[in-house]
Amino acid sequence: MQTIRLTYVRENYPYIAGCSVRSGVLTACQEPGITSEIWLQFARQYNYTLELVKTANYGAFAEVNGTRLWTGVIGLLVNGSADASLSLLSPNEYRYSDVIFGPVLTTYELGFIYGLPLESQNIVVSVYDQLSIQVLLLIICFCAAVYSVNRGVLEGFWAVVAALSFQNDWWVRLFNPLLIFGFLFINWMYFAGYRSQAIASSWSDRPFANVEEEARSKLASGKLKLIVEDSTLLYNAKMVYGNDGVFERNPPIVERNLEAIGQLLCTDATIVYYGNVAPMGSVWFAKTPCPIKRQVI
Repeated sequence: MQTIRLTYVRENYPYIAGCSVRSGVLTACQEPGITSEIWLQFARQYNYTLELVKTANYGAFAEVNGTRLWTGVIGLLVNGSADASLSLLSPNEYRYSDVIFGPVLTTYELGFIYGLPLESQNIVVSVYDQLSIQVLLLIICFCAAVYSVNRGVLEGFWAVVAALSFQNDWWVRLFNPLLIFGFLFINWMYFAGYRSQAIASSWSDRPFANVEEEARSKLASGKLKLIVEDSTLLYNAKMVYGNDGVFERNPPIVERNLEAIGQLLCTDATIVYYGNVAPMGSVWFAKTPCPIKRQVI
C-alpha cells in the first residue's frame, strides 16, 4: 500500500474536522470535513494510506541570493517533505511559480470585521420627524384654501383641522381651537413616530471609509489595532499599514482561535479583524457574542 503525505496547519471546519486529524494518519469519522472526505475517498478508491504532516503556518518565504526559501505548507511541498496539502491554500504569483495548484474549491473575500459592543451602543429613539410634520401642514393649508372658497378663510381652516382630528361635528365637540391643536398634535406624534420608532447605534458606521488613508492614519496614531488569524497574513497586513515603522510600533495581534477573536471584537472597539471575512459570525466557524459588521476591500 502506497503512502501520500498530507501537510496541514490546523483543523478548520467545515473543511478539516478535528476528528479526522487526531492521529498521525487521516482517519474517517462521522463528519471528517470537506477536504478530508475528498482525500479519504481518493485513498479508498486507489488503496493509499494518508499520512499527516503538521506544520506551523501556510507558507511565507525569504529570498536569499535570488532563491525563495519557503516555510510552512509551501515549504514542505517545495522541499519534498510532503506530497500534497490537506489545508486549503490561497494562491498568489509566488506560490503558483513554486508549487502546483489544483482546481479552486472555494473563494474568500479579504476585508475587515469590527464588533458592535452592546454596552457601548447609544440607543437613539426618534419620536417624530420634521418631514412628516411639514407634509401635514402643507395638506392643512391646501385643504383650508379649498374649503375657504365656500366657507371663508377662518371657518375653512378650522373645518380642516377638525376633520384631521377625526371630529365630524367639529363645532359641537371641539369648540375651543386650543383643544383642536392639542388633539391634532397628539395625532401627529402617534402617526409620525410611535408606530415606527427608529433605533440606531452610535457604532453603525464603518471603522474607516477610505482604507488607504483613514486606516493608515488610525494605525499610525494607535487608535486602531489589527488582529489576524494567521501569521501568513502579516505580509498582506503590511500593505494596509503602508509603513514598516508603523507596522513595527503597532503590529497586528495574531490569534488563531476565531472564538477568541470574536470576544476581543465585542469587548474592545479599537480592535479590527483583518483577513477572510467569511468565517467570523458564521454557523460553521464561530458565532460572535455581539453584532459584527463586514467591510470587504
